[in-house]
Amino acid sequence: MVHLIGGDMKSIFDGMDELIYDALLLGSHQNLKQKSTCAKLSATEDRIKNIEPLVTDMYARIRRNWTGRKPSSSNWKLRRPSELNPNNRSAEVLLERAIVILSKRGLLDNWYNQMPIASGLLDSSSDKRAAIDWVHIEQERLELIELKWASDTPLYAIFEILRYALAYLFCFTNRELFDFQDLPTMNITQIKLTTLAPHEYYSYCDLSWLAAALNPVINALYREESDGFLSCEFNCSSFPINFKLLFETGGDVLALHDLPVDHPSIQLLLNALCNQHPAWEPKSNSR
Repeated sequence: MVHLIGGDMKSIFDGMDELIYDALLLGSHQNLKQKSTCAKLSATEDRIKNIEPLVTDMYARIRRNWTGRKPSSSNWKLRRPSELNPNNRSAEVLLERAIVILSKRGLLDNWYNQMPIASGLLDSSSDKRAAIDWVHIEQERLELIELKWASDTPLYAIFEILRYALAYLFCFTNRELFDFQDLPTMNITQIKLTTLAPHEYYSYCDLSWLAAALNPVINALYREESDGFLSCEFNCSSFPINFKLLFETGGDVLALHDLPVDHPSIQLLLNALCNQHPAWEPKSNSR
């Protein structure tokens, strides 16, 4: 993977890769999507010390990249797209649509998906595919969820949701300029950032130190930029250990529209959302 600095920008997030790689002390042959890089990334004093300036610099990069353009009005709007090709076999897409179908049926309160977050901040075609997989909003609390099944790595997922969280903060601080002030997603006081994946997804690495380091830093930035109005919590979560996806195709998921509420597939999905676990269990201090 080649990371270029300068040149024509194509995303509001341009330049962030270099910041992340430098802060994590990664070599030129390493990248966030490599399992080997993720597995070997350990907590060092220098890496932990770099987290605070990294988050600040990432946010500053968004502000620096912004061209002064008013972004798309589609950003941060709650939506529930559930269209699905019956032949689709992507586990992440199937699971994402399954939960939204249950939400549409009234079996889950206030769950949404594929919410655009940065479309048009740079130009008319920029960042149209940048979207939150799942959104859960309840009263004054907004949870932004990056869903993974087998793709990428936990390391990549952490920085993906972090980028989106910084885009949220930028849009929140400019909500009146962007005409976002009346959106439900802009009228909350608490943000929760979550990576959510199967238990096995996290099994070959331990990035609990990174999540722990990010949590107070992103919260402090949110509080500072919002004059104390917003707080932010960061965590990595897993589905229950034995949770397996029962769907093989989009057709299986579309059948959820008509299945009875007590059907095993529906109950399994509801249970999986309600019984999440920490991605990495706290280590015992016992000898």
